[in-house]
Parts: sequence; C-alpha cells; structure tokens
Amino acid sequence: MFVARDGLLVEIESPGPTETDAPEMPIFLERDSDRHDYGTRDLRAGFTLELSVRLESLDAGLVLLDNRMENGKGFCVRIARHGTLERSEVAQPAAQQRSFYCEIRIMNQCDEISLARQ
Repeated sequence: MFVARDGLLVEIESPGPTETDAPEMPIFLERDSDRHDYGTRDLRAGFTLELSVRLESLDAGLVLLDNRMENGKGFCVRIARHGTLERSEVAQPAAQQRSFYCEIRIMNQCDEISLARQ
C-alpha cells in the first residue's frame, strides 16, 4: 500500500495505542480587518486523513478515530448503521454537527478499506 510521506505528521503502527496526542492542526480562518464587517479570511489550509485498518466487524458505533474535545469541537470517524463510514464534525462549540457518510468497500486481496462517495 502506498502512503504519502510528504508532510506526514502522525503514523501509528499496529498494534497501536488506544489514545495518542493529535498533531497541531493548521489555522483555517483568520479575522479579516480589511473587511467592513470584520468577517473572516479563508487561509486555504487543510489536512488529509488517511486510514488503513483491519476490522473484525462493521458494527454500528465502532469508533475508528475521535478527536472531539469536551465542548464537542472536533471530528469523529466511526462505523454507522448498514456498515457505512460516518465522519461527523463540529467546527465551533456552539455550531451544529455536520455528518458525511461513505460506502465502505472491502478489498479482499489486500484487506484494505477504501472509501467511495455515496
């Protein structure tokens, strides 16, 4: 399996710890003092999350990755009902949760899980 190494911040080999510190996230927005409404400027920053896992089952509720803080801010990747993959996120503590669902395809020849848009 090919893993992009340029800019790689965390790699956890199996069997890994059940918890680990997350790397510092990039700053996505900043206050734009040039705007009359003092809105935000999109800094066009982002990150890629790549997971390669072997699962015993696709039971709903199985958490693969969860970096949410006590105030709910952050994201969670878990198995949803019907064996789909759910990524839910909250950008601001008072914001509404957004969820995205993907179909999981199991590739028997290499035991990889890949994601495809629904």
